[in-house]
Amino acid sequence: MKKIYLLLATLFGLFISVSASAQDEQFPYGYDVDQPIVTDASQFYSPFSQNDLGNTDGGNLADGVLIDDDASSFWHSCWAATEGRQVPAGPHYLQIEIPDWVEEGTDLVLRFTRRNASNDHTTEWSICGTNDFVDYSTKDKCEELAYLLTPYGSNTETVTTEPFSTGGYKYIRLYSMAQTGANYGSRTYWHVSELNLYTIKPLTEWEAVNNELIAIADEYSYYLGTFELGDAPGQYSEEKYIAFE
Repeated sequence: MKKIYLLLATLFGLFISVSASAQDEQFPYGYDVDQPIVTDASQFYSPFSQNDLGNTDGGNLADGVLIDDDASSFWHSCWAATEGRQVPAGPHYLQIEIPDWVEEGTDLVLRFTRRNASNDHTTEWSICGTNDFVDYSTKDKCEELAYLLTPYGSNTETVTTEPFSTGGYKYIRLYSMAQTGANYGSRTYWHVSELNLYTIKPLTEWEAVNNELIAIADEYSYYLGTFELGDAPGQYSEEKYIAFE
């Protein structure tokens, strides 16, 4: 009986939270990722790639290492150089070419999967826009569109940021402004397993609730069945939800 009361309290809190989110006029019930911006590896570029500037570490941008759906592969910005070449000054950035079908002012989110490693995970990003492809080692040559915080949670976690506008720019640069592992001293290099930008789409009220139901279904699947919201995670019926509400 206690668990049933707990479930009711959880569901009540869920409905309240979904209703409260309606204060956001553009996305009253939240949003989800829609179309990927990078569909070809040639859209990626960085003057800080480790494999271009020194010892090999990780995969090559040109080989699509960041969009291969393989959590064991990764890209690394330069941390060591050979033949007398120095590690470029930070902050190191990854540049993405925005395709023509993306309209000016479109909202995007950054979604990435952390590499299975113990340090150098990006926790702060400066998102900048430019129409000039030329290499720059400083940020004063582009406009900052957003400053995003992505606190480290765990290795291999997938993180989706808050939305930001493209500003109508042809190129978006993702500057890594802070990384884990500060105990090692000042480090400007970073790595990531998967990374892309996405357009976003608004959720309906039901989609928002269904996402929450899926999130708690593992623990309360039996009781959700008792309330006839559905038979398994992801199989909840909108009609049953309306009737239950």
